[in-house]
Amino acid sequence: MHLRVSLFSLLLALFLFFRYFRANMSVVVLFAAFVFMGVSIYEAKGNIVFTIVVIGLIILQAYIVILKFKNDPRIVRFQAGCKSSETILHYIVFAIMISILYFVTGLMR
Repeated sequence: MHLRVSLFSLLLALFLFFRYFRANMSVVVLFAAFVFMGVSIYEAKGNIVFTIVVIGLIILQAYIVILKFKNDPRIVRFQAGCKSSETILHYIVFAIMISILYFVTGLMR
């Protein structure tokens, strides 16, 4: 299993999904998130536990998307609190997470 590539694509997919969900981005961002989930599963060849976790995340994301399209009040309330300044914070947190992942996976070798 290519641990770094698989985890990086999983984190990227979760980041894109969070941006789609929180900042009410377009469906293209959602599609990219699902593509990166698929890349993550592909790179985790043979690791059944990782694959099951990613498939569970895909099912959870699909459920959230269905709730979003039905205009669930919880989803609408969550999206209403989004400020444009949060975008920078999202990118900073993502960069920190990727940096930590890079160093931790390097120590695991």
